[in-house]
Amino acid sequence: TAFIDAVNRGDREALSNMLPETEGSFEQALAGNFGLIGYGAFVSGSTAFNSSSRNQVLNYLQERHQHDDQQQLNTLQISPSHAPDSVDIVFNLTREADDMEPTEFGGKGAIDCQNQTIYLWVMDDGSAPA
Repeated sequence: TAFIDAVNRGDREALSNMLPETEGSFEQALAGNFGLIGYGAFVSGSTAFNSSSRNQVLNYLQERHQHDDQQQLNTLQISPSHAPDSVDIVFNLTREADDMEPTEFGGKGAIDCQNQTIYLWVMDDGSAPA
């Protein structure tokens, strides 16, 4: 929940500390080298975003904070990952902003436990084409 709290505060420094500095891939993660695979927010309208660049992700989150984008975690499931020293997460949250009605998102992610960084975060409001 520290990540969501930092998103809600618009705390760029805290968010920066929670994301890997380098880009990565699933293959690298399985070998224990955790770069940022991706951050994605798939939603209808102007808030759709997808990137594996740390600076782009931080800029996106800062821009969304300017719209008072707030997230509330509803559920969180944590399970062991195939990658060493990491866990997989599945979550459900509600987002609301001055340009977005309260909307429920389902998502998944992966966390490098040793470095305490999130190297994958993808959420979807269900409007994206299958």
